[in-house]
Amino acid sequence: MQPIVTLVCGCVKPRMHVWVMWDFPNGVPTTYRLNVRSWLRHANAEQFDLHLVNSTSIRDWLPDLPVEYDMLYQQAKSDFLRAAMLATYGGVYMDGDMILNEDLEIVFKELLSGEAEVMPYLFGAQACRKSFSTNFIAGSKGNRLSSGWYRRVLEKLNSTCRDWMKPGDNGASDGKNSYGCCYNPDGTRRKKCYISFGGIGDDSAHEVMREPGGQEVRVSCIPQDRGMAAEKNGCAGELLWKRLLPGRGATCPSPTRSGRPAGQGSAPTWSARSRASTAASSGGSATTSSTTSTRTC
Repeated sequence: MQPIVTLVCGCVKPRMHVWVMWDFPNGVPTTYRLNVRSWLRHANAEQFDLHLVNSTSIRDWLPDLPVEYDMLYQQAKSDFLRAAMLATYGGVYMDGDMILNEDLEIVFKELLSGEAEVMPYLFGAQACRKSFSTNFIAGSKGNRLSSGWYRRVLEKLNSTCRDWMKPGDNGASDGKNSYGCCYNPDGTRRKKCYISFGGIGDDSAHEVMREPGGQEVRVSCIPQDRGMAAEKNGCAGELLWKRLLPGRGATCPSPTRSGRPAGQGSAPTWSARSRASTAASSGGSATTSSTTSTRTC
């Protein structure tokens, strides 16, 4: 599929894709429906083309979708989607539990101008080029980070699992390792792939940056104070596009392997919708409990 083209400034220019995992077998939660309003408001229709992708429509975009995709748990499917779509088509990927509070052409100005080929965001103790978050990320078609990341994802899906990985264990509770495999030691296909949490997501993307040539990728990271908003104590929080609140001098929890502070994610008192929004799981990070926000004055 090709993006619809529009006439902008006298030139025929393709819209940039915006990809969102939108798979709700039991119906879309009201809070997620409300999130869409913020996307439509902050994604200029002349520049961006929104796609809500589910288990059926992903096959229209990726006709060669590997059979292992159906063996993944929901978060791993979200990780697969963001790597595949940005490598194949480019655009913006974001989780469905996010509310935007700033126009995408401003947020990703460096990508649109060609200064950067990919733009993830920083969270907690993360440092650009070494670690970053990918549940809100944009990149040009075929950018080197997403292409290498997708290659690694496909390699892991075709890998053989270790003997200790139980057949019914999907790996979602494994936050210490970066495993990914879908086949038993005897070569037979498992019913469920074993994917460590983030194993085909952030971890695989970080691995690309450590490869030879990884430092040549033109990456620009959205800084922490422009990404997820802070908790009231000033520690890294989970609200997108809300300015950091006072209190940055507070003692914050130590970061985990992924860079996300341990125990982080309790909903701030001033985000009444956040708990309800993340009660449903669909492409939202398992450690994200408050990825909605309101406009600040």
